Amino acid sequence: MAGKTPMEEAQVDSIYDEYKDFMAEIKPYFLIVIGMEKGDKAKLEKEVVIPARDKHVPAIEKFLAKSGSGYLVGKSVTWADLVISDSLATWETFVPSFLDGHSEVKKFVERIRELPNIKKWISERNMPQYKLTYFDIYGLGEGARLLFHQAGVKFDDNRIKREDWPALKPKTPFGQLPLLEVDGEVLAQSTAIYRYLGRQFGLAGKTPMEEAQVDSIFDVYRDLDEELRPFLYALNGEKEGDKDKLKKEVFIPAREKYFPAFEKFLAKSGSEYLVGKSLTWADIVISDAFAIWETLVPDFLSGYPELKKFVERVRELPNIKKWISERPKSLY
Repeated sequence: MAGKTPMEEAQVDSIYDEYKDFMAEIKPYFLIVIGMEKGDKAKLEKEVVIPARDKHVPAIEKFLAKSGSGYLVGKSVTWADLVISDSLATWETFVPSFLDGHSEVKKFVERIRELPNIKKWISERNMPQYKLTYFDIYGLGEGARLLFHQAGVKFDDNRIKREDWPALKPKTPFGQLPLLEVDGEVLAQSTAIYRYLGRQFGLAGKTPMEEAQVDSIFDVYRDLDEELRPFLYALNGEKEGDKDKLKKEVFIPAREKYFPAFEKFLAKSGSEYLVGKSLTWADIVISDAFAIWETLVPDFLSGYPELKKFVERVRELPNIKKWISERPKSLY
């Protein structure tokens, strides 16, 4: 990517040296933008940035015109195309009018940034760095994992061992897991994490009312989950209990109390989802929880065919289905 001939290599060096001169002239403005120095940005933009632009950018236009290829030198992309186009694009974020009056240079920048590998990297480098910390079980962490996989967003799936928890616990905000770290910022509480990721990934509802309805149906789910907890503890061996008695006296009444609410939401939406016409984080978290319950209690959804169809439908979404097939298995 240095040029196809010694002369092209030299021309690449020359246009980049010209660009370095340009950047040196507008560096005082840059230092103010990034907070390293104080100064009058508006004044520097007028007295430094714009004059430097009008002095140096025509040289870039001349190189583009001479090559006739869309690149600065020769007929193929060089390292100077990549570095200069990215720098100019960054400057457009500082000064939106940075390339006004220089349409060919603007087209050049856009063209380079549309190269497949460049475009892919630009989309990835601007994404937050996510780290999810939870135990190596489904529990309260699996909902967040599913949201990441449905959105196709990379994250650090930090699964800790039970024996490591006592040392980590005092360092957490509330002495609980899961924890989500976003560029170093820590967020605790599973529902807060689901809601945050839902908003980040466009899975929170399309209107403020839909967002509130998503919250409301998930609050109903949490009430159900709380009532079922004694039965769950008996099933997974965390606590002693008469499973048959708890199923009859805890599970069945809770199911009859809460499941109609979920079916009402499905009927009201008139779609395949609980709220509105599109998938939300509540669909993903609730459907997975119900599916896990079905592995513990095969008749968990008996008598509620629409709810069962909903669970199956969400789990057939390609990204969800793929993760379910790959994820480490857990009892609950």
